[in-house]
Amino acid sequence: MFRISVAYPNMFDEDQEVQEVLYFNLSKSDVMGLFKTTADPVTRLTTLAKTGDGRDVYEILKDLAVSAYGEKSADGRRFIKNKELREAFESSAALDAAMDKIMESPESAINFITQIVPKEARGAISKKIAETEGGAK
Repeated sequence: MFRISVAYPNMFDEDQEVQEVLYFNLSKSDVMGLFKTTADPVTRLTTLAKTGDGRDVYEILKDLAVSAYGEKSADGRRFIKNKELREAFESSAALDAAMDKIMESPESAINFITQIVPKEARGAISKKIAETEGGAK
């Protein structure tokens, strides 16, 4: 689970700032779906980061953020992700604020990627990043 605090201007009252905590998580099933293809997001991101194409890196990270976005249930026992929540997030200033923080540095992007996956998958993701970095040199 990745949690990030963001602040952004209220689009209907520019004098007011909205502060929000956003949550991102991918389940084991979500992760398995991402790695079905040879062009998985971690390999694509690492390769793109080396070539310096920031727009493509941004788009991949944005897709991951939207896919992983959800909200904690009122009882704090479930993580709710559905189409309506994703669409609301995607059309909000919160997405832009989150992307600013995620894209702050290569380290913050890698931290985001490794933290949104289940704890037991983090080692495999880190290994994949290291292998891709080694192969791209």
